[in-house]
Amino acid sequence: MAKRSMLDRAKKLLRERRFSEVIKLLEVNIVEGIAPEYRQSFDFFYLLATAYMYQGDMGGADTYLQKARKIKMRDMRLLLAEGAFFLRRGDTARAVEYYLEALDMDPRNKIARRALKFIKTSAEPEAITRMIETGKIKQFFPPLGTHPAVRRCITALAVLAVAAAAVYAVVFVVLPPRPVDSGRADLSAFYLTDEEAKNAVDTDLSTGVYRYVLSDNQINDTYKAALRFFQQSRDNAAQVEINRVLNSNAAVSIRQKARLLMDYLTEPTFDSLGDNYAYKTVASEPALYLDCFVSWSGSIANMREDALQCDLLVGDTPQKVDGFVPLIFDAPLNIDGGQSVHVLGRI
Repeated sequence: MAKRSMLDRAKKLLRERRFSEVIKLLEVNIVEGIAPEYRQSFDFFYLLATAYMYQGDMGGADTYLQKARKIKMRDMRLLLAEGAFFLRRGDTARAVEYYLEALDMDPRNKIARRALKFIKTSAEPEAITRMIETGKIKQFFPPLGTHPAVRRCITALAVLAVAAAAVYAVVFVVLPPRPVDSGRADLSAFYLTDEEAKNAVDTDLSTGVYRYVLSDNQINDTYKAALRFFQQSRDNAAQVEINRVLNSNAAVSIRQKARLLMDYLTEPTFDSLGDNYAYKTVASEPALYLDCFVSWSGSIANMREDALQCDLLVGDTPQKVDGFVPLIFDAPLNIDGGQSVHVLGRI
């Protein structure tokens, strides 16, 4: 296999979150004697390190991070990976070094800024342990890019929108139940300043295309609603208002606060899920419900060979289908086609 095709395949597998397959694909070259063309390949060792990191094998990640660093020390992806590696180990001093180096290269890097904020405000050993146990530590890991299934869905939605079709597709990831943290964080730091409240509208209209064009008062009301829903433990409703802000003409600082607020939202269980949105509601405006959790019933179809993906025919019966949803699982799941299920997942 040519170098380019193998690394491209590994990158694709990484985007699909098929970490064990990335390791198997690349490590066979090491077991059999690494070919000369890979010995100085930064991407080869970086991809292996990233796959091991997401697998939770920090020993394997460390081995290949060191090899990658010998080839290219000043690479943004490597700096973020090493910062996350040391943060997960609880070595916050070393993590800060790498994140500061990342900001030196890119002062606006969101992952480095968010990680430094976490370290500054709440990086006690217990907090890091909770982040590891809940999987939230992965928000500081090197980004994997958009899952191909999500990209295909977005493309399909764009085509349908242009064609003014009446059918929409939604993708959500099915997650295992997790305990809900009943404690609500102090969000006083997230309140808008007087200046932000008075000048809530972004004056630089060249910064992007807005789905929602709101007034100063509407932006203030929407943002306050997100905070209020959070304090009421209505995280789904808070996420909807956050999405409204993020897709609006709100000032950059307000959108940044809204995005940071998302880090405090928790994953629900079947029992604790409050605001549950119907398929047709989500399909009518997918951007507004992105990252919300939903609980839908339906039947399984088109289970992939890796048992990590399938389709859910959403509806009360196979004869009454509201639409289909590509499902992406965290781990292989043994489900027969046609089986009726009730799933909890994130859009």
